[in-house]
Amino acid sequence: MNVTLAMDYEALGEHIWADTGIFDFLKAIPDAVKSHPQLSFSTPTHVVRTLPTQGEISVDDFSTISWADKERDTSAWLGSEMQQFAFEEIKRLEAPIRATGNADFLQAWRLMQTSDHLYYLSDKALSDGDVHKYFSAYGSLFEGFVRLHTALMDLQNRARSLTEPKSRKA
Repeated sequence: MNVTLAMDYEALGEHIWADTGIFDFLKAIPDAVKSHPQLSFSTPTHVVRTLPTQGEISVDDFSTISWADKERDTSAWLGSEMQQFAFEEIKRLEAPIRATGNADFLQAWRLMQTSDHLYYLSDKALSDGDVHKYFSAYGSLFEGFVRLHTALMDLQNRARSLTEPKSRKA
């Protein structure tokens, strides 16, 4: 049997307070695991490389479930046209970024896939909207969109400058 304990780090101290004993619990986990020889820690990469595949699951972009918001679906990240546009732009950049062979560009592109970027573009109302605004580093969802889109276009232009042949001056 496999068991995974996973949580968003922001939960610690924000949703799960120190007085619940969460930090003592987390501190005790390594020793508790060591006391059971059938248990071990592994990184996702190690698991993928060492355990056999058990099957394949295909999940459409809009069919996943989530912890966020009343709907518990992808609408926190892909519910508006701005979010969907930015998501498509990020996906479209994969081929040009990989074509550069530049590790720094690949890292920048991967960081732009962080879900928070799309989450900050949510245009939800009421309490869900308040949560999105609370966590956002931007003054508005429009500012978030402009900054993300500008960064994506900058990365695209830099990648293009590395992969497209220079035009010759006559």
